Amino acid sequence: MYILGPAGYIFVSNIDVDAESTGVEATLPIGVPTINSARPHEVMLPITDNALENMFYGFRAKIQNALVSPSSQDEPKPNRWNVVVIMSSGLTDLAGRAEAGAFEGSSLEVLRACDITASTQVFLAQNQVTVSFLVAKSIYTSETSVGSIHVTVSDAIPSLEEALATSVITSLPYTSCEGFTNTAVIRLARAAAVPRGSQVRFRIALTNPALAPSETRWNVATFQGFAKLEECERTVVTFQLLQALNQALASRSATGQDLRPGSMSVYEFFFAYPWRNAEEEANIGSGQVTRSQVKITLPHGFQSPPDCLSGVSSTASTSGATGSTAARLPEFVACVGAGRILSATLKSLVDPHVTYRMSITVQNPPADFEYSSQSSRWQLQVDSAAAGDLEGPALRTLRDVQLLPQNVHEDSSGFCMIRFRTASEVPAGGSVYVQVPSASDPSCSGGGGGGLFNAQNNDLGDGNPIVPGTPCEVQRAELPGQPHALVLGPLSSTLTSNTAYLLALGVRNGGPTSDTSATWTVKTRDANGESIDTSRPIPTFAVRRLLGVMAFTSPALTSPRGQSYPVDVDFTLDVAVRSGALVLYPPPFVSAMCDPHVLAGMPQGTTCQTEGSPSGWRSFRMILWSLASPWSASRPYHFRLLADAQELPFYRQTWTVQLFAGAQTSPQDGQLTFGALEPLPGFVVGSLSVAQWRWRGWLADLTVACQNPAQGARSQVTVDFVVNPELAQGDEVWIRAPPGILLHPFSCYVQAPGISMEVPIPAPCEVPELSAAPCFPHVYETSPCVDAAPDLPPDSAGFSHRQGMKLSLGAVMAGTHLRIIVEATALVAAEAGKWLVSTWRDVFEMLGV
Repeated sequence: MYILGPAGYIFVSNIDVDAESTGVEATLPIGVPTINSARPHEVMLPITDNALENMFYGFRAKIQNALVSPSSQDEPKPNRWNVVVIMSSGLTDLAGRAEAGAFEGSSLEVLRACDITASTQVFLAQNQVTVSFLVAKSIYTSETSVGSIHVTVSDAIPSLEEALATSVITSLPYTSCEGFTNTAVIRLARAAAVPRGSQVRFRIALTNPALAPSETRWNVATFQGFAKLEECERTVVTFQLLQALNQALASRSATGQDLRPGSMSVYEFFFAYPWRNAEEEANIGSGQVTRSQVKITLPHGFQSPPDCLSGVSSTASTSGATGSTAARLPEFVACVGAGRILSATLKSLVDPHVTYRMSITVQNPPADFEYSSQSSRWQLQVDSAAAGDLEGPALRTLRDVQLLPQNVHEDSSGFCMIRFRTASEVPAGGSVYVQVPSASDPSCSGGGGGGLFNAQNNDLGDGNPIVPGTPCEVQRAELPGQPHALVLGPLSSTLTSNTAYLLALGVRNGGPTSDTSATWTVKTRDANGESIDTSRPIPTFAVRRLLGVMAFTSPALTSPRGQSYPVDVDFTLDVAVRSGALVLYPPPFVSAMCDPHVLAGMPQGTTCQTEGSPSGWRSFRMILWSLASPWSASRPYHFRLLADAQELPFYRQTWTVQLFAGAQTSPQDGQLTFGALEPLPGFVVGSLSVAQWRWRGWLADLTVACQNPAQGARSQVTVDFVVNPELAQGDEVWIRAPPGILLHPFSCYVQAPGISMEVPIPAPCEVPELSAAPCFPHVYETSPCVDAAPDLPPDSAGFSHRQGMKLSLGAVMAGTHLRIIVEATALVAAEAGKWLVSTWRDVFEMLGV
């Protein structure tokens, strides 16, 4: 019987076939095993007695692992082990041989895909060496064990001894980088880990040596404590040090250049070859070298076509502005592309000290590749000279893209904001295109282009649409699972380059899910529908279970802008937890805090805490902690918060509420913290989105003056205030006098710019009969109504705002100083009372005082 292993493995000795030690049914009857010295991965087990049919045999052998996995060897082969049985007749007859079985061997625990790439190959140049590999075993750092990565070079690089923490560029959390003669040791930070199967990539800054080393091989190893876990299957032969090309430049523009992600694009280079050294002159003189070679290493993400000859070219050029010229290269006779490497052969040699111009055609990185022109470099090598650190043009990719959902609970409708920064100008007639996952149902918001706002000075938009009149269309998927699309366009005006914008769209969520693998994509397009800028795929948001029901009730009378006022909060929960925290995220730029005197309607021992600063999206929160008492389902809860009064754009008027369970720590009551928000302990069991109470403005500069306040005298009362927001056709002004003062209908006059500048003119007004209907649902959101009870104070929730004198003034611009004159009679002598003046649109109070 023969055991045939993959090449590279070596059978050593200690072949054990005993049933008791191997856990099989019977001992395999064999003689002395024979290991083939020429092929040590094969062993012959001579059968000395009959092997029974249907009997389970086995053996244990000591084997030395291969240095390189079978799949990574020069001639890749599967990691497969075969068992061949040869009968006594099989020595002379092939019919006596049989395949007894095959099995897949275990993979070796080694670092795979090790790669070392330099940003420049020039002597004494400042270099950034990119190290990348795949780990098979996790490494981590805890209180008792430190995980580390060792990068080793066969020949010493002097500047490697100066490696410091600042010399490493990576997103991997680490505490130190110590340099030795030929090794850099990077230690992971506390609580950091690299999971198995992860790709690790980082850069080490160093200075290239002045002399070429005899051999430069790099190796990478991972350590857990002092124990080596893995190292590269093969040491990596890395960059060759060369002299510098003169005047090397990657052009920012070229004919045929297409900077869209994933597109085939033309890139142009200029260079001049320096002097040739003695070795080059000797090779040229002997005829060994007759043609120049050009090698271009593309940044990560770019791909060269395998047959790239049709995409390389060279033409002469002259710059009219500077008078500089560039010569044409000798004819290209061959070009081979292999991933990021493009190698071209010229028909003859290039001349030293002559500036040449050449262009290549390669494929740009896809949209989901994290490419940045500032951190990626092109390398150009011509014969024995090179230039690294060539920065190419930036791809047309939307930057700073953020998905900001407001409603994140199941079966809810609300607004979702997408913030992005353009790379290129979008002409009028173009469009903004959004691809939406199938689980989210999009809708247009604002109407007439009202969903796009400038976010250059305010990250969340100023609320003023910048493309009014632009149509919006939703293209729903035809088949289940396919994405939807929302198109805002043709745009009524141009979107400028390098400018931040905010797009608000309506979204309806489906059922709860924690799967965020689906993605959103944003594109800007020209008038023909061709992409201009494209975003990277944006992971969607998790949809939470519905938490319950919550309602905000603001006070009866409004407050000046920016002044805090009390808001009553009533809610019930659909889920119960033994202990946890109720977290409220106000809309951006809204500040709030708990009223500590109104927490009796909460679980016993509830404390309130605010964190962060209300200057951005989810950057401020109010936390109600209940760690000693449970949160119960279906029980009514009540508390009061103090919030500042301000008007918000329609697309960000929602509070997000989440219930965290499993919290074990209790903060100080009323503690206020600033800065970035830390993750809360526990886990989210439900979420809720609540529309903020309707904001009502404050009548600015309101004054009420009476010409003759004597009892029984009919006199004129003058009411002055500034209109903001504007009054539209059909809006109403209501004036309610204090008790004991009679307002006379059809006695009103109005004076204001645009209406009558010099003298007041009559205005339609009436005193409607009191309605028998009470105010519903609030005195500031109702039809004309009566007080809930007699003798209520004006600031009571039952005191009607919509009774008394009603005026219809038509359209009045915002900022207008308006004067209204009405006739009134004081029926009884009384102390000074409060006049209530308010403006109304439909059933909503807009301004009041």
